[in-house]
Amino acid sequence: MKSNVELIKNTWTEIGHSVVCPKHGPLVDTKRHCHNIARFFLASENYYSSPIYSWFQIASGIVEVKYVSDLHDDSMFQCNPTMEYEDAKSDFHSRLIRELTRFNFIWGGFESYCDTYPFSPCDDEKKRSLVSAVNYFLKTTYLENFEVIAFYDETIDHFKKIISKNPWHGKTNELFCSDNCTSDKLSGLKAVYKIRNSFAHGALKFSEPDGYSDVKPYDIGIINTSSRILLMTIQMLLLSRTDKLKIKVPQLHESEEFGISAAKYLPKLHLKSFKHS
Repeated sequence: MKSNVELIKNTWTEIGHSVVCPKHGPLVDTKRHCHNIARFFLASENYYSSPIYSWFQIASGIVEVKYVSDLHDDSMFQCNPTMEYEDAKSDFHSRLIRELTRFNFIWGGFESYCDTYPFSPCDDEKKRSLVSAVNYFLKTTYLENFEVIAFYDETIDHFKKIISKNPWHGKTNELFCSDNCTSDKLSGLKAVYKIRNSFAHGALKFSEPDGYSDVKPYDIGIINTSSRILLMTIQMLLLSRTDKLKIKVPQLHESEEFGISAAKYLPKLHLKSFKHS
């Protein structure tokens, strides 16, 4: 009999929906994904004492950010096309800012976790960053003991496709290339880190809303998928810490006796088919 994951993969292939589609794909949306990560940290650091938990819990509850492009435009009269453009820009950038905001909280939780459980630096003297150390850990420790979690590869494939269609990303092959610290099987964090730097350091060029440029904007999808890959990476890091795999992860407000072991929870918390989520 095929596993749930195999059945979901077959369904995804036959129907043709993107694996990251929140309505039809096999994965929970990023809000729920953040919430399920938060539940693990709450279970491992009881009574809401974990600062790591707070980052992911806040990320899980961000549902709307409102941006008005012409808020301070004092023009008395505007033609209809101009008003339609400003409305489209306000809507597009509101959704983009929402995803950027969520990503920043996820990244904050990631760095908070790495501060608590530091990783040994990569042997490459030229690559001494936190991300290089994490990638080296995944390459030398995680991949020696675990499989890549379900739908990571498909998410990376989707990521590459939408990055290649957007004008501000840089060269796709440079984002995902492996090196002494990074395995080509888990190159997502390296690409996400470079994209994160593009907006953290002011290098990101915001696209025009759909229909107002020759280039279709994929900014929102790129940031949302960056969040997804970062969350998947965190799942794999948590799986590698075998001292935590026996703890029970309950539903919120349930006692521990109703929980499931972290060893079963962590590889599946991002799947809609996983009923405990």
